[in-house]
Amino acid sequence: MDYVGIVGIIMGLINVITFIFPLQYAIIVIVGLFAKRRTFPKADEKLKYGVIICARNEEKVIGNLIKSIRKCDYPQDKLDIFVIAHNCTDNTAEVARQSDSIDGHLVVYEYNNDQERTKGYALKEVFKCIENDFGIQNYAGYHIFDADNVLDSEYFNKMNDAFVANEQKSAVMSFRNAKNFGTNWVTACYGILYVASCALESKGRMALNCSGRIFGSGFLVSSEMVKNGWNTVILSEDTDFAIEQALKVLR
Repeated sequence: MDYVGIVGIIMGLINVITFIFPLQYAIIVIVGLFAKRRTFPKADEKLKYGVIICARNEEKVIGNLIKSIRKCDYPQDKLDIFVIAHNCTDNTAEVARQSDSIDGHLVVYEYNNDQERTKGYALKEVFKCIENDFGIQNYAGYHIFDADNVLDSEYFNKMNDAFVANEQKSAVMSFRNAKNFGTNWVTACYGILYVASCALESKGRMALNCSGRIFGSGFLVSSEMVKNGWNTVILSEDTDFAIEQALKVLR
């Protein structure tokens, strides 16, 4: 076989492989479009959670998230908030400290390292601090947010229901939506992405009994998953973490 033939075979294989991934996603989304919505039974036990907020120069929005957490219909003594203000040049840390009225249930860590600027490094640092100060397994699990998120009042109840139903061993991805969908075409595209990923994809994965996919923020991980800390620090730390957990199951 000549050189051109070999190159043709290689390119054909590459085309097949690159086609499989979007095809898989399309199938899952289509299944999600027609699948019945799954609900979880109301959990009798309200578990204790750590709530992690990663924030860099978020002084204008972080207070809104903390206040929305405290307005949630969930026992507030079961929610300890940990803010990791990383590489900030504004007053994010101080605004966070002033935004919570419940004594002893909010801790702000400040972390500065110009060589470690991704969210993954922030998560790695905050879990290290939690282990040193409280013990990671002092909590059943950890809710992970970005500072610009705002929560529905039933958020923790619904996440707790799903977490308990899955024997407190799984990662749980919540539904997210854009709060500024109509601002411009960029925010509209994000809103469409959230609907496709959080509603259709997640529903399709559940219907097909596939492993879930966590991404961005608004997800819950069990303390068992992070008992040795957070280890993924690349830009796509969420996807890397999901792959890491899937590989542990396969092993």
